[in-house]
Amino acid sequence: MSPDAERAIDRRRRRLLAGLSSLSAVAVAGCTDSFDDDPVRVPAAELSPILEADRPTVVPPAPVEPAEAELEATSDRIDELVSPVPDPLEPEDIPNGEIRASIADARDSALEDGADIETATGADAYWAIREAPDGRSSARKAQTAYAAIDDGSVADDLEDERERVHTLVDERTEAVSYRGDDTDEGRLRAAALAAAIDSDLEAAGRRLRGVDRGHQTVLDIGDSTADIEFADGTVDIWDHLEDRYVDSLADETDLESAFTDALLASRAEAESVDLPDRERDDWPEAVVGSDLDERFLELLVSDAVSPVYRVQDRLGEVDRLGLGLEAAVRFEQAYRAFERIREDIEAGEFAPPETVDPVIAERERAISAAETAIEEVEIPSIGAVVLERTVEDLRWADESIERSLDREGNVSLDGEYRDYVVLRARLEAHPEAVSAFRDRLLE
Repeated sequence: MSPDAERAIDRRRRRLLAGLSSLSAVAVAGCTDSFDDDPVRVPAAELSPILEADRPTVVPPAPVEPAEAELEATSDRIDELVSPVPDPLEPEDIPNGEIRASIADARDSALEDGADIETATGADAYWAIREAPDGRSSARKAQTAYAAIDDGSVADDLEDERERVHTLVDERTEAVSYRGDDTDEGRLRAAALAAAIDSDLEAAGRRLRGVDRGHQTVLDIGDSTADIEFADGTVDIWDHLEDRYVDSLADETDLESAFTDALLASRAEAESVDLPDRERDDWPEAVVGSDLDERFLELLVSDAVSPVYRVQDRLGEVDRLGLGLEAAVRFEQAYRAFERIREDIEAGEFAPPETVDPVIAERERAISAAETAIEEVEIPSIGAVVLERTVEDLRWADESIERSLDREGNVSLDGEYRDYVVLRARLEAHPEAVSAFRDRLLE
């Protein structure tokens, strides 16, 4: 993999860490799992073999590539924003060490992102420019927080700017049209683009709603302008990318009706899955339809089925086609994974790990399933993006093991084992999930 691709993955990972993960709390439960009655513990020094097998990497194909001039302009915007901030920042520039470090970190992160954007090529350029709002956000934070140290008036017009950019985001969202070539590959590519633009604009709106109007410190001012710049940058990149996409079409077709039909069919399928109320005292047992005689199994059921509830709710609530289509793929993957785990529980396949061996086995099965799924990633699609994020969850699970390696004494592996079980099931289910979604989208 190219260095540009690796940096693009790291950028996407930073955004995911700051936002959503389909594993959510599961991936960080790990060795600090406090729910088990009396988990078996193994020496931390024995954990390293768990991570011996190399984790695969997924770089989803890009549905469109930005123009080189747009990459340069975006990088120039970042450079322009950070140019007033001294490098390095010295105590005489900012006596307060905490503020100085925060501004320096924001500046350095922005410059790193700007350099990556400027040098990215081919498909990597798409993923780099998708992260450009993060670079612009960091740059604006550094610039404004530094300026606010001597001039508090920089915050005077922030509310007006927030309202202006909020209007831009709303108008850009309403202007999204679901177009593409009406071929199998064309529909898959158009759906991937729809999910990307709807997701990014949703994130932009969320950042604007979180803008702090209090502005108690210079860092508060910096954070507020960072959110505004992120949203403004998101509109800018999608103005460009959507124009590039439309110019690339061989036979531009309105696909809104096809997308709507696929979404409605996916919702009907999700609504047909009748899950018990999570408020029930016997909820885990009701989910699997049998008695669970160990707390470990109850937690495994919870880990496996909680994503099904979440994405089922998401699928029913979203009002943007791109978001709904992505939720449809996620639901297919999550529910099929849960069904696999439920069958394995009924077959008596799981028990709390007493050594590292079961953990190694589940992780290696997860890696094998990921490698099989990656072989089918050839064209831009929502399935490719969901696969990348699932493999990224595998990385997060690995990091829980890595943290435990630095500990002294014994640790429980119950949480990590459950993580790998769920990830293995999701990765094994992924090809079938994608196939079911494609059948609806291409009908």
